[in-house]
Amino acid sequence: MDWRLLTIILVYTAIVYLFEKWLRKKLGVSTDGEGFWYRYVNAFHKWGELVILLTFIVLLAIFIDRQLWVYFIAFLVLQSFRSWMEWKYRRETKAYVVSMLGIFLILGMMGILYLWYV
Repeated sequence: MDWRLLTIILVYTAIVYLFEKWLRKKLGVSTDGEGFWYRYVNAFHKWGELVILLTFIVLLAIFIDRQLWVYFIAFLVLQSFRSWMEWKYRRETKAYVVSMLGIFLILGMMGILYLWYV
């Protein structure tokens, strides 16, 4: 991996981290009680994410070449499901806005990597 690409990824990650902290503070979205693990909205949310993860593990076993886009698609689908569940069941906390930010950040990282390798 080229050191310039690694630098871009590290700077992008730092900007994302700081922006998420700022957005959580601005919207009043608390992380209290979540600890290290994510707190699911309900049982359907927990099982839905588990099914999505297992599906992508099976797909990675089938597509043994493990191209980078498969990982991004997995995170994109998972983050979209998480945002939808938070929007539907926990709308008043506005946590779904922070989760939706993750979707756009994943797309941004895909764009950077696409431009770098094309």
